[in-house]
Amino acid sequence: MIVIVLMLRARGLALRDRLAAEHGEGVISAAIAVLIIALLGAAMWAVFSGMMTGATTRINDSVESIG
Repeated sequence: MIVIVLMLRARGLALRDRLAAEHGEGVISAAIAVLIIALLGAAMWAVFSGMMTGATTRINDSVESIG
């Protein structure tokens, strides 16, 4: 009986140590995901801005050639 109790305590300590070692992993993963999404958003904005600048230039040229 004592052997079983000691085995269960050892297993409980091992589980607690493993969980303590992984403490904060979710926060780090979330921060990495936020940074990736922010970089994707910045890249999308750069593409959108460049596309709109080019379109504005072409439209202005077309309007000036008409009138």
